[in-house]
Amino acid sequence: TVSVLYWMKSPERLRSRPQVTEGDFAEWYYTPHTLAAGSICAFFTVAIALLRESGDAEANVKHGVAACAIIFTVFGAVHLPDGIIIRPHPAVWRAVLAVALLYLLFVVFMVFQDFDTVRAIFGLYDRALLEPPPEQSYATDCRMSTDEDPHKFWHTVADVFLIAHLGGYWAKTIVLRDWRVVTAVSIGFEVIEVTGQHVLPNFAECWWDHVLVDVLICNGGGTLLGLATLRWIKAKDYNWVQLRDIPSVSGKAKRVLRQFTPRDGLLEYKWNMFDSPKRFAQVTLLLAVMFLQEVNCFMMKAILNMKPSYHLVPLRLALWGLIAIPGVREFYDYVSDPSTKRLGTTAWVASLALAFETLWIWKMAFHGGYFREPTPATVYYPWMWCIVVGMLWLGLFFGGGALRKRSV
Repeated sequence: TVSVLYWMKSPERLRSRPQVTEGDFAEWYYTPHTLAAGSICAFFTVAIALLRESGDAEANVKHGVAACAIIFTVFGAVHLPDGIIIRPHPAVWRAVLAVALLYLLFVVFMVFQDFDTVRAIFGLYDRALLEPPPEQSYATDCRMSTDEDPHKFWHTVADVFLIAHLGGYWAKTIVLRDWRVVTAVSIGFEVIEVTGQHVLPNFAECWWDHVLVDVLICNGGGTLLGLATLRWIKAKDYNWVQLRDIPSVSGKAKRVLRQFTPRDGLLEYKWNMFDSPKRFAQVTLLLAVMFLQEVNCFMMKAILNMKPSYHLVPLRLALWGLIAIPGVREFYDYVSDPSTKRLGTTAWVASLALAFETLWIWKMAFHGGYFREPTPATVYYPWMWCIVVGMLWLGLFFGGGALRKRSV
């Protein structure tokens, strides 16, 4: 009690957050602007509320909810705790944490709603979500070339969704910083797609779509681009001259652009999955979380009647991508640094949000009658055999004698 009272009266509590500074950039950039941010946010909110044309109740509710979300995000960007990452500005990552908190509250709220209420809520957001979109099949004709379309394979490669796929694996490589873990994610999710086609018909693709287009071209190409980006960031030089002292406009522009890259390069993640049983479990947990997030996306699309191009789908993926940047770093520090005694804030919020999102999806699937197709024997028995053989191999690999022999 005495220590708590001392902290309540201490100057450390009364002053603003520890100010992050960079000697080679503008000093005002990292100066707290709490009053300015609050005043600007309040001014625009009041102006829009008073000057906009009053619509029906539905439009008023939508605008009110959006305003609340924006106000909370601004509050978070100003007042939430700083994370590990500071570039391009700590406020950016505080805002990401604020949006993650909003998403957590949203999925917690949705967990308490029944299936019909969820349908009604999304119908109020967009009436197009009340009707299921036409099912698109990617495995009806698996020829790589036809008389009608002799370049069918290359047209498939140039599809906008596959270009987005490549960009997604570039981002995964930037987040995970280990090509072996990224490759495990790539191959593992293709296995999930192949063995989950009876549940989600959208998983059905031609063999060359799985192997050539997805694994090699899109996933592999995105991974290579990510590795090249990591190498460039790690190898770049720094000039410790302040922004105002850089003589040329081009030099100032380069320094401003460098503000969007990590300050001291990127910390190389050494996941070392097979070092110990504990490390194997930690990396396996990370992979499971990534697989779960990906599968949730497909399940939500199926239940909520969303086409792959519907704007909420890429927005959700973008949100999880932004959350993953500090979240994975915090998880890595937690499992790798003995001095880190607790999980970081973003990783904690992300874990809870994913857990409630999964609970919400499975509750909707249960009450809506989704995903009840029986598992074929051609899927069930290979999975069982792989699990049994994998457990036996892990027991032999991580057995006491085997570990001692490898450590010598």
